[in-house]
Amino acid sequence: MIRTRSIITTIAAIALLGTLTGCSGADHTDGSSPTPTKSEAPAALSEGSTPPKTGVCDNGQLTVIAEDLTDNALTLDDPCDTVALLTNGAQVTIDFDVDMLIIEGADNTIRAKTVGKSLATNSGNTVEFRGSAPEKVNGSDTTTYTAR
Repeated sequence: MIRTRSIITTIAAIALLGTLTGCSGADHTDGSSPTPTKSEAPAALSEGSTPPKTGVCDNGQLTVIAEDLTDNALTLDDPCDTVALLTNGAQVTIDFDVDMLIIEGADNTIRAKTVGKSLATNSGNTVEFRGSAPEKVNGSDTTTYTAR
């Protein structure tokens, strides 16, 4: 869930590296040449393992990237359990209760209904919420939380 794109990219890179280094370490001192063999596509690149869609709730997670913003702002009104913001300096309004808010950018201002848990990995973010303060989950959280 956290850093989903980074994890998927890393897995894909490792899987691709594995297919590119398909030669065995066998000793061919008899003058023979290694015989290439066909391998199946790595699981990380197979159907069903694509990165999450952005801007829409996909399998319970809504991921927002800069390309999803209009004039560096966005209002989310289709409910989703988890919202992950991979943005910097954005103004995001979340018009629903969110179980988990993940902020992987800096200087964002987020207005939400209620937030159950929050993970912020950069600084300068502000979260305005209703109800109880979100539970902070790890991270280097210097985010400002304000009840409204």
